[in-house]
Amino acid sequence: MIRTLAQIAVLLALLFEVAVYRATPGIGHLVFWLMALATTAVANRSAERSPLPQAWMFLPSLGFALSVTIYDAGVVKFWSSALGLLSLTWAVGWNLVQEQEQGSLARLFPKHTLHLGYLWGAADDVWRPLSPRHDGLPGNGMAVFRGLLLTVPLLLLFGALLTSADAVFEKLLNQAFQGISLSLPLRIILWSALFSAWLKLWLSSQSQTAPRNRVLFGAIELRIALAALNALFATFLSVQAGYLFGGDAWVRAQGLNHADYARSGFFELATCIALLLPLVMLAYQTAIGHNDSKLRWLGGGLILQAAGLAASAFSRMLLYIEEFGLSVERFYAASGILVALFVLALAAFACASPREVSWVVSRQTVTVLFLLSTLSLVNVEDLIVRTNIERARQGKSLDLDYLRGFSCDALPAVRHSIGVITAKDRTSLLQNLSSGGERRSGFSWNLSRALATP
Repeated sequence: MIRTLAQIAVLLALLFEVAVYRATPGIGHLVFWLMALATTAVANRSAERSPLPQAWMFLPSLGFALSVTIYDAGVVKFWSSALGLLSLTWAVGWNLVQEQEQGSLARLFPKHTLHLGYLWGAADDVWRPLSPRHDGLPGNGMAVFRGLLLTVPLLLLFGALLTSADAVFEKLLNQAFQGISLSLPLRIILWSALFSAWLKLWLSSQSQTAPRNRVLFGAIELRIALAALNALFATFLSVQAGYLFGGDAWVRAQGLNHADYARSGFFELATCIALLLPLVMLAYQTAIGHNDSKLRWLGGGLILQAAGLAASAFSRMLLYIEEFGLSVERFYAASGILVALFVLALAAFACASPREVSWVVSRQTVTVLFLLSTLSLVNVEDLIVRTNIERARQGKSLDLDYLRGFSCDALPAVRHSIGVITAKDRTSLLQNLSSGGERRSGFSWNLSRALATP
């Protein structure tokens, strides 16, 4: 079993190196996803378990892998590749651990899997049978490797601090290490050790129970705080009612610029919503711990207020988009509000129908992963171009300079912009978008780049 894990870890390390680490995000992420899925099934069979006990957990990572295989936008390259690997790690981990108690998914990752000390010990257990000797200096290879793993981050940390403190020292280090990078064999060893450690830890993980509710505050203190906040937000929303239902006429009657009013309020309201969620969860945890129904209802009231804030924030963003057009930032800002509403809805359900805190948090985590992976499959740049071209048909301005910064994803929409963009600008824009991404093959192959090839 140990040797099987070591061999699997080497295969994963090689594939990660050639398909993910050294390649532009593309089909390599999908290939690595398939390998991780197969690896999980093989490892479980070797441990005489069900191959994929919770296969549905791989769906979010599949969505992210597909998005970087299809689209070429910068936001997709960065966020989808990063979130895809994170959600893939989560899915592999929870498919390899032993059967869990209800609600224990709230811990997100199996116990000890992010603890460096446990990782070292697990890697040592996996690779020791492959070593030629276990006594004397030649048998201390794993100890030396662990020492290097400890030394490298310490040198990087303190080296960064010292270079930022002294410009001369920074110049000397830059000259000394210019052109030096982590060698391929060392990277393969590092990836192999990490994969083997994680596989070993997950396979040997014991069944976990849901974490107990730890009450940090008393019910009375939180009742006072939540009642005051409910009053504050109710007052704010009563003022917002005029804006939400009065429309343009109400805003102009207050002597305000509509666009500035919309822009200035969105991010403040979004911050309020982000801060309200942990506060509501704290109140809910305290309510469950003290069996206090009044505190639950106060928390539920705060969730309703947060929903009102979200409605106000979303309407402001729609107004801003109407005035100035759609952009990548505005699309994801509006989408973030919708994701927050789903998370708040689960908290509201728990306030009305009490459940364990771990039950609520686990469902919120899974909901966010699925929603983000679904959003990653949207061709954002194509949507932006089509939306802004439609605005231009209505006589509003079109920012061509902004569109020139897009990737191949926007080509289909631009090709159908006849009658809105002049022939000269349209030809220039098409050439700019077509030459924006380097044509790559192999594990960096991407559908958007392939379709853009003349």
